[in-house]
Amino acid sequence: MQHPQSIVLEKNKQDPSLKQLYNDEITIGELMVKTRNWFRLLWSRKKLILSITGVTLILGMIIEYGSGTEFEAENAVITYTRSSVPGLGGNIGGLAALAGVTPAELSALSGSGRVVTETMLPVLIATYPVGSRLADQPLQFFGHETDLTSFEYFTQYYTEPPIPRFFNRVFGFPRSILSFLRPSRTPAPVSVLSQDEETETREETGLEPEPVSQRKPLFVPRSGMLGVIAHLANRIEFEEKNGMLIIKARMPDAYAAADLAQIATDQLMNELISFEVRKTRDQLQFLEEEYEISRQRFEASQIALAEFLDRNQGNLSATARIQEQRLQNDLDLAFSIYSNWARQVENTRVQLREDTPIFTVVDPVRVPSRPVSPDPVSAALLSLFLGLFWGVGYVTLSALYHFYKPEEN
Repeated sequence: MQHPQSIVLEKNKQDPSLKQLYNDEITIGELMVKTRNWFRLLWSRKKLILSITGVTLILGMIIEYGSGTEFEAENAVITYTRSSVPGLGGNIGGLAALAGVTPAELSALSGSGRVVTETMLPVLIATYPVGSRLADQPLQFFGHETDLTSFEYFTQYYTEPPIPRFFNRVFGFPRSILSFLRPSRTPAPVSVLSQDEETETREETGLEPEPVSQRKPLFVPRSGMLGVIAHLANRIEFEEKNGMLIIKARMPDAYAAADLAQIATDQLMNELISFEVRKTRDQLQFLEEEYEISRQRFEASQIALAEFLDRNQGNLSATARIQEQRLQNDLDLAFSIYSNWARQVENTRVQLREDTPIFTVVDPVRVPSRPVSPDPVSAALLSLFLGLFWGVGYVTLSALYHFYKPEEN
């Protein structure tokens, strides 16, 4: 009895469309012949290729329509600082010169770099403080009489579409098993010491134990807030295009998508300004406090010198002249310190205005009229391409396998 692989080999050798595919030396003419034979092979297996393409198309449309309806709204803004505005630097430089700020100091101030850039926005919105404030902002939903926050919507009204829910269950099952088997190592938030332990702690450290009522409370996230922040981080996208920052927001409701895009823009721009000028504001507050102290000292020195001169009018004694010189020296020193702090305060105020970013809305948010998902045209084209690719690849690799495998054996 003849071996099955020998039968396949003999059949392939007799097939002219496959026999011409495997030659060691290839010329241009042979390449054209092989290409033509390859197309003949694909044409002979067209039913299989069309079947794979049809199955892929059906699966693609099921995934597309099973992923839910999504609307997308976007907001385009331009970010810049006052130092980058033409002609504004000269005006600020003139004001700084009147306040006693030297050009070298002003140039050093204007050369400071940005603390937070637009590329850090995706990370910033995923943090708990920023994300929780965004989740507590009210959004307008079609069909609801009252506005709902993102936290209320995603925890009470939102139902995950079947396809994402299926993939989350399948790929999240091993992780849920591991998290169930892993023991919890979270310590207790407050440890209460016994009388002996308090005495031992006091003897070792020499310090009194901190009362429980004065301890800083531990941070405990709100139940379900981390999941809502993850939802919002996945639904808000950022893109830099032609020097503009485009903020996109996706929601199952058109009005909610527009509100989320606008609120996210305002919230993130405020966060950028806060991060950018926080250091300068703290420095300005310190300088203003020192400036007030030096001003009070300077005014007190003025009053002391004036009172001394009023009391000693016509007194030309050496003691009076020495005392007057001392009071005058104290006044000069106080004035020097006072003018120095005043110059630094004006210097920092200029820096604060320079560092504060300015945001201009170029294209305001509009309520989307059509959903971006499902998109049957794009899904059909992509499914057809993948189906043809998989079908052609399967037929080609199958022919190569059947042709080379028996010869290796």
